[in-house]
Amino acid sequence: MVLQRIPAAGLRSQLALRLTMLLAGLVAGCRVSPPVVGFRPIYPPVRYGFQSFRLQSSPEDLRTLFVKVDSLQPWMKWKPFAYTPKQREGQNSAVPPIERLGYDLKIWREDNGVVSALVYAREGLPEPCHRLEEPLQPATKYCWSVRARFEVNGQPRITQWSFSQWPWSPRDAAAQHASTPRGLNQIPFKNYYRFETP
Repeated sequence: MVLQRIPAAGLRSQLALRLTMLLAGLVAGCRVSPPVVGFRPIYPPVRYGFQSFRLQSSPEDLRTLFVKVDSLQPWMKWKPFAYTPKQREGQNSAVPPIERLGYDLKIWREDNGVVSALVYAREGLPEPCHRLEEPLQPATKYCWSVRARFEVNGQPRITQWSFSQWPWSPRDAAAQHASTPRGLNQIPFKNYYRFETP
């Protein structure tokens, strides 16, 4: 029996590819909840896959896929806001209630791999779901996000826009934090929630 020696770099890339494929299979087949920032989408759900298969695939090749919805006016649904304020030692244990909770929803059209025109926006939605009031274009790809707005002790608050943490790359994270104060408003294109109309 002859054993072939594999260079360390080649072995690492093979292991990274197999690990990435295993993770993608777990996400797709076992209903593992992918990590998100903000509100987890319920419908349309987040799905992941490889944009193209290469022998040297890496975790950065994993993409958020466009999920086909059932209508030109789909119901958009997400997990509700869970308010859990942090208590500091020695402070009163009374937790201030939140008031005037609402959700903001935005939908953008995708053109040639870029988020382009904002095509739908609603502010202050009372529930964590919304049926679009105007039909979208057929056979078109869209990106979307949602955030919460509310008041605590009469002071207005908003959360950051929701997005998927996969795929993740250090380059995107650095660009996100450099682009805005605290990096709360910029979402890398490949991390938006996505869907496609019939």
